[in-house]
Amino acid sequence: MKFIFFDVGGVLIKDFSKTKKWEEMLTDLKIDLEKWSDLDEKYDKFEKEVAVGRNIEEFVPILVNEFGAVVIDNYSLNKDFVSRFEKNDVIWKIVNECRQKYKVGLLTAQYPNMLNLIKNVGLLLPINWDVVVDSSVVKVNKPNEEIYILAQKEANVEPEEILFIDNIDKNLDVPKKLGWKTFLYDSSDYERSNEELKAFLG
Repeated sequence: MKFIFFDVGGVLIKDFSKTKKWEEMLTDLKIDLEKWSDLDEKYDKFEKEVAVGRNIEEFVPILVNEFGAVVIDNYSLNKDFVSRFEKNDVIWKIVNECRQKYKVGLLTAQYPNMLNLIKNVGLLLPINWDVVVDSSVVKVNKPNEEIYILAQKEANVEPEEILFIDNIDKNLDVPKKLGWKTFLYDSSDYERSNEELKAFLG
């Protein structure tokens, strides 16, 4: 193994994965419970475009006009998301140990400018990653094969020399077919997952 790609949300940071944070946000925006199902359906479709470059703030008028959200002046959905993320402190010791042995990179599905916001609020340590593949920048998202081919090219190593750590099972299917090593990180239990990752890495 020569290169390790880390996912960001649900691995390096505690995002909305396997939490009630989305429901908490809708509650804070004062959106009626009976509208949540329709909102979820509309947002799921919209998010697919956001992850490959569409501005997330375009969804704010939809929240207000279609779903009755109550927002402050200059409200930013991107900033609201990031404000609800939390640190995953323990994993950084693992990352730093990996950096002593391997090249490391990020392979992440992000909204435009979200990765910078995450860095600016200190959720990510200021590491000089060898490669950063951000879906909103490269305009292709996991689990599309194209993003993994791009990451593999940027890593400049053989497929079997890459390890990818992600918290979504379907995001690991294509890397496995390409010959990568993979690790499924369970973001419902960060403490246990960090211990299992340490054991996996030896």
